[in-house]
Amino acid sequence: MLNKKISPIACILALCLSFMASAFSGDLSPPPGPIQPTNKVQILAQSISLPYTISSPGSYKLTSNITGVSGEHGIIIGSGNVTLDLNGFCLKGVAGSLNAIAVQVTANSTVYKNVVVKNGNISDWGGAGVHLTSFNQMTQSEGNVLGARLEDLIVKDCGLVGIRSIGHVHCFNSAVESCGIGYQIGASSSLRNCTAINNSGIGFVVLDHSTMSECIARQNGEVGIYGGSGLVISKCSIAENVGGGIEVSRGSRINNCALEDNSLFGIKVDFASLVTGCTIYNTEGDGVLGSNVGQGAPNCIDGNHIISSSGWGINLPSSPWRI
Repeated sequence: MLNKKISPIACILALCLSFMASAFSGDLSPPPGPIQPTNKVQILAQSISLPYTISSPGSYKLTSNITGVSGEHGIIIGSGNVTLDLNGFCLKGVAGSLNAIAVQVTANSTVYKNVVVKNGNISDWGGAGVHLTSFNQMTQSEGNVLGARLEDLIVKDCGLVGIRSIGHVHCFNSAVESCGIGYQIGASSSLRNCTAINNSGIGFVVLDHSTMSECIARQNGEVGIYGGSGLVISKCSIAENVGGGIEVSRGSRINNCALEDNSLFGIKVDFASLVTGCTIYNTEGDGVLGSNVGQGAPNCIDGNHIISSSGWGINLPSSPWRI
């Protein structure tokens, strides 16, 4: 066997590569214990004093149920860029309590953005479950959250309203039951897979240019859905509401909805609206009712299935309408 000589240059090159690998690879023996998160999550335990104000951006998480105090709000949003994770726990009010989640009002009107509230239960507050607007009568200033995202919330037995936002909001997979009004939602909002059941007032109040899909309004003391202009409502189930099924203003579109056993009317629309592909059954009144007819552009009512209304199937007091 021949002996091969290793050149000095090769030895120097190997030593350099070894040094560079050790310098850039870091510590191969990390410190003990779990990896620490880069963004700190503020823990809200049962021991916090209410009302608790979130005054800095960040993530906040409940680790237990929290009980309210008479005459006070629960958690107050006083900053933008906040995520409040109820973490499956409950904010539970008491007699005389105000809003479970409220907004801080400063001397000058303030707008908070990029706020998320999610994943938990809210019950038994005297005011609202989630109330994303506030007004100070003394200073004539207000605080609003714009563009909030609300998801996976269950709100029950709140005196005034379940979820309220004067600004636009995106609300998903949430339910409001046995409150005053279910939802009061500002213009340019979106709701998907939300439920309003057994509220003493209106199920959903939704302002202009908003969308609703796959929502349920049932057994509410007034109309199931009451909306502004330019709404798009699709694939919703509306049943057993005392004040009617769906009532919207001009230029709205209602399609592929199921309405059953509503009082007064199934669907009530203003001018320049479109109603298509809906099933309207057993209404104690008119199946489709037109209001302010003749005040603007024609409406289109097409391809609906209307059965057993005690009033007219379609009641259009005057033209212009297209059926």
